[in-house]
Amino acid sequence: MPTPLVLDGRLYVLRDNGTLLSFDAATGEQRYRTRLGRGGSGYTASAVAGGGKVYLTGEMCDTCVVEPGSEFRLLQTNSLDAICMATPAIADGHLYFRTDGHLIAIATRGMHSLRCLPLSISPPGRSLSIASARDPILMLQSS
Repeated sequence: MPTPLVLDGRLYVLRDNGTLLSFDAATGEQRYRTRLGRGGSGYTASAVAGGGKVYLTGEMCDTCVVEPGSEFRLLQTNSLDAICMATPAIADGHLYFRTDGHLIAIATRGMHSLRCLPLSISPPGRSLSIASARDPILMLQSS
């Protein structure tokens, strides 16, 4: 179940069926309600915000990029050929997606534009370092 997001005085609620609702966080007044995607894909990941945009990722790894505001404005939809159940992470200008088989890092222009590394599961209690030949990307601790 996606967690709501508060950004710039607005509350964004994404339902698992792809319905996005926006409310004024102070008054609770609903600003808009819209359906994301093409239907048929659920939403498990929570919305994240970065760089003045809201990112909403469906289970089929279609990410809707929305401009924050009192009216719905879809900037674009980006698709990765994977299954994505986890909430994306944002760090140092990168957007990280953990899919069913890879950790994918996407960056703004001028940086490494796309990195896709295999993801494997460690036994409980062991750390897994996911890195490229040039620099580490992420350290995961399994439980």
